[in-house]
Amino acid sequence: MEYVAVNGYVSECNKTFAKMYGYEDPSEMLGVRLPDLMPLDDANNIAYLSAFVAGGFKMEDAESMELDKDGNKKYFLNNLIGIVEDNYLLRIWGTQRDITRQRNVEEALKESEERYKAFIQQSSEGIWRIEGIPGKLSEYTEDALIDDIYNYATVVECNDVFAKTFGYKQASEVCGMKLDLLLPRSLPQNIDFLKEFIRAGYRAENIESHQVDINGQSVYTMNNLVGVVENDYLVRVWGTQSNITALKLAENEVSLQEKHYRTLSENVPVMIYRITPDFKFSYVNRAVKETFNQPPDIFIGKSALEIGLDKKKWEKLQVVGERVFTTGVAENFTFKIPSLSRPGKEYNLLLTLTPEIGESGKVESLIAIANEISPLIKVQEELIYKDQLLSMITDVTNQFLKQDDYQKVVSKAIGRLGEAFKADSICIFENRKESGKQDVFELTFDWKGNAEKQLVGEEKV
Repeated sequence: MEYVAVNGYVSECNKTFAKMYGYEDPSEMLGVRLPDLMPLDDANNIAYLSAFVAGGFKMEDAESMELDKDGNKKYFLNNLIGIVEDNYLLRIWGTQRDITRQRNVEEALKESEERYKAFIQQSSEGIWRIEGIPGKLSEYTEDALIDDIYNYATVVECNDVFAKTFGYKQASEVCGMKLDLLLPRSLPQNIDFLKEFIRAGYRAENIESHQVDINGQSVYTMNNLVGVVENDYLVRVWGTQSNITALKLAENEVSLQEKHYRTLSENVPVMIYRITPDFKFSYVNRAVKETFNQPPDIFIGKSALEIGLDKKKWEKLQVVGERVFTTGVAENFTFKIPSLSRPGKEYNLLLTLTPEIGESGKVESLIAIANEISPLIKVQEELIYKDQLLSMITDVTNQFLKQDDYQKVVSKAIGRLGEAFKADSICIFENRKESGKQDVFELTFDWKGNAEKQLVGEEKV
């Protein structure tokens, strides 16, 4: 074999053969040695020559890689036969067909397929392909097409990321599955998902779907789909998806917490406001609406100043609010606000400003919890008044006990009562026994313009 490889040369050829190597005339190739045409450092070429020798100097449809006169790779499909006489290989006749273009296309396809497979397997997104829908699109109703998608569509290709989304270890475990196992028909949102895909001309971008993994757990994905239509058939559908389950569950939890918060805030007997950094109301609860007997739009998007709070109190609210926005520490204070529906009426409020911390770690808004404490203040005022009245009565009693002049003591007592009630005159009733008979007398005391309280009238009742 080495002798053939090293010593073989072209002794005769036709013009077609010469042109395959870049020569115009066959005579230019005469004497060209085999190593100049067929690189012997190529393992495939060594195997090619070895097979020729081992085959009794015969070969059919054998591929070789050779070089033209400019050093360009050429691929040929060869048929060879060696002429042996007296145990000598005198010559080799051959025919060959140039398959360079075909081979280059095959190699390009192979490279493309390798890149394609690498892309699918290395992608951080799930990638999948389904096929198997049998009918013509023009003959389907929308519902009938969805029926056949579920009845026939099968996953024929996917990557490991797609498989792992559903709890499987590798793509091979998912290939061959019907779509219903991954995109349950029992979930209405999945039917809506397919309808949107069909109505958009067999394309879909950023559509959310609700799927189920191997353990029956919910999986939420964001999908992009493109259908390939040929001759009125949906021959395949390519899809990519991102697993958004963690995000979706977090959103659901936030939504649930927000719902609980709203339910609580709408039913507690205190007024709750949400205040933006520019001190506008973005939310008020039912207690606010009921206390002021006003619809929500009276408050939303407006400041307390805009709905009737006087400027001095507004400035106080701003000072405290800005401090809470800056420090992130809740504060309490009290102030009065006017009624929106009853002129002259005011509400005494105990207000707590609590910071709401956003994802950035900064205070994004304030929650104001206001307790209407007017009844409490009224009770406090009544207690103070009653305490003063009790003190006065105790003092008068002590005066009675210390003095013999009844009329003088009564006058002092009446004066104290008048001061307590802020009255200009007062009437009292006295039981008096005269001539053995018990009678009731009405005594009127008047001290207008007179520091000493005087009995100005007495009448038997």
